[in-house]
Order: sequence, then structure tokens, then C-alpha cells
Amino acid sequence: MVLAACPKAAPPTPAWLVLGVTSEPDTLLPMLTTSATAHEVHALLWRELTLRDPSWALAPDLAERVPTLENGDAKLQGERLVVHWRLRGDAKWQDGAPVVADDFALALELQQDPAQGVLGRDDALRIESMVADPDGRGFTVTWKEPNPFFAEPRVHRALPAHVLRGRLRGPEGRWSPLQNDPIAREPLGNGPFRLVEHAAGQYLRFARSEHASPRATLDEVLVRIVP
Repeated sequence: MVLAACPKAAPPTPAWLVLGVTSEPDTLLPMLTTSATAHEVHALLWRELTLRDPSWALAPDLAERVPTLENGDAKLQGERLVVHWRLRGDAKWQDGAPVVADDFALALELQQDPAQGVLGRDDALRIESMVADPDGRGFTVTWKEPNPFFAEPRVHRALPAHVLRGRLRGPEGRWSPLQNDPIAREPLGNGPFRLVEHAAGQYLRFARSEHASPRATLDEVLVRIVP
């Protein structure tokens, strides 16, 4: 009896997306720019506590849920607003490390440091304190006054503290400039993709981060710079 060999299945075709932008992103760290082009690219690399869904409703992203006065995660205490955030257990940086409260605390410390060249620090300066939960998977923010936009995207930034806290801490406890750190051009993000190739003035190529959840459906994204 002769058995015919079964043909091998062809490997799946990678799913690509090609985007065009008109200028080179000036940085790959959201805290350092207000450039619209840069923010388009940042969405591939970085996630926020919340996002706006297709109906423009506020939805959780890195957070387990959106704090509100109704669910008790946000409370008015005298003239202050106190907000408690819990982080998703599957939220990870692209190196597999978990996203924790200290990542938000480090970003806040840098935003509140007048020597840093960060942009959009208005919200940070209105925050009195940020205290981590005992397990590190949540934190409580005390605002100096009520802020109706406390749960909007980009209010609380995150940076990989497990990499940057020791690297940025300079002599006498001062912070080194974030804009001078390699992470500004070689980001370690927590988003659906990771940067794998950057040809200045030509393109940026991103591959799916295997640690992101939910997992991106695309294998790669190519961002072409078309002046």
C-alpha cells in the first residue's frame, strides 16, 4: 500500500499595516512632546489607564475599571478629590515585567520636577500625593482640588520604573534629564507593539509585543515618513 504524502500547509501570511506620516517623530516618549505626528506613533507603544472607545465613552485600558463617584473609587473629601485606581493583572511592559504603581509614581515625580523638560505637567502639579497599594497593583491619588477630568487618558503617565528609576537617579538624589535617556529613542513601552527598526527620516517598523494583552491582531506596522 502506498500512502500519498500530505502537502505541508503554507505558513500564514504575516498581517501588515503601512501608515504614512508627514514628519519624523521628535521623540518616542509621550511626556516629552505635543506633536500630533509623535502621538500617532505613541499609540503603538504606550497605553493609558483609560481610553475613549468608538462611541467616545470612557473605558478602562490599563486600569481594571474607570473610577467614578458612583462606584466609590472616587470620593470628595473636603476640598480634595481622592481617586483609587487598580491595574489589570495582565498589564505588562514589553520585556514581560508587570505594570505597577511605581511606574506611575516615577512618571509623576519627573513631571513635578521643574528641572525636567516634560510637557503637559499641569495635572501633575495639581496632585498632592500618590500612594501605592500594599501589593503594588493599585494606587490612590489625592488631588488638591476637584478635577472633573481626573479619569481622562493622558492624565497619569507610566514609565518603566524597574529600568529607569535606578538609571535616572543622579548624584545627591537628583534626576537626570529624561530627554537625554536612551528610552526617548529606544522605548520600552507597554503597548501592543514594540519598535524593532528605525531608519531616521525614512520609516519606523513595529512588531507585535507578545506580552501585551489583549494581543494585537497585526504582526507588524510600518510607519513611513512621507514629507
